[in-house]
Amino acid sequence: MTATDWPEGLYPVGQSFYIRARTSSFVSGLTGQMQARGRKGSRWVAVLDFRLPKNKAAVMDALIAGLSGPSGKLLVPDFRRTKVRTVTDSMDAYAAAVGLTFFDDEYDFNDMTQDGGFLCIEESVPLGLEENSLCGGVFDAFLFGDDGVFLLTENGDEIWGENVGIPFLTERGDFLTLEEGEPLDIGMEEGFGLEAENGDDILFQVGGRFFEGAGQPELVGGAWNRLAIDGLAPWIEGILFAGEGIQTSPERGHLILFDTVTDANGYGQVVIAPVIREAVVRQSLKTGGVKVVMRLIDDDSGFNDTKPPLISTYQLRLEEALP
Repeated sequence: MTATDWPEGLYPVGQSFYIRARTSSFVSGLTGQMQARGRKGSRWVAVLDFRLPKNKAAVMDALIAGLSGPSGKLLVPDFRRTKVRTVTDSMDAYAAAVGLTFFDDEYDFNDMTQDGGFLCIEESVPLGLEENSLCGGVFDAFLFGDDGVFLLTENGDEIWGENVGIPFLTERGDFLTLEEGEPLDIGMEEGFGLEAENGDDILFQVGGRFFEGAGQPELVGGAWNRLAIDGLAPWIEGILFAGEGIQTSPERGHLILFDTVTDANGYGQVVIAPVIREAVVRQSLKTGGVKVVMRLIDDDSGFNDTKPPLISTYQLRLEEALP
């Protein structure tokens, strides 16, 4: 049965909206010690109190009658968490701010970046022979035509790499001299590497913080009591906060239990309650606006105590409808 959406304009004067745990316990008759453990079946429970004028009471009467007691389903909002907060700290924005495209594999370029990406070398490259070493000491670099770059070692020997661009020109047009161990930005077409004049490959070492710089914040999946989020800027603390509500599918909402941080790849895990019971819908990352599919607990929810001037009171007691 399709769940009925909550009518616009009906707001409670008071509510209880919480997760009811399901536990089993045992009390020792000998020592009085109690043992308790959690069981499956925790769910959202709501108690909503209304004081409605005649026109809105009519809407409530129709809503309750249409639900036909516990047999119907209703999408119930948590009225404390109706405001939607969209997360905007994206990997795209971070990559644009630092002016680099990062790589997800740390060591090669076969990740659909095509040309225009940058490989960032954070440490001195352990190449061995000085004439093959990019960071063996002080060297100059200059562009040579459209297809190649010549690097000069301290001895003046050329290191040649095809289809490589080294952005070492300063704003004044002077060639930039790098000291040993300084960061080195290399723009390289996919599939190409650096070679010494003798044809040997020049090894390079990539720092561990580099990944593909493409993505917008998304909820990408989840299982049991964990949600996966991706496409975020790296190392953000408190991207999602404990106590916020998050919608995982059109009928399932959850409470975030701990502040969430992202790792170096813009990925994070969110601990939630209650557990996931339906497939998580991939969606943009936002909190609030949570609605949960519920059913009335009893057959007398339509009871209304009406007093002049035609103000009717209702109390709806609902619990989450489990699949």
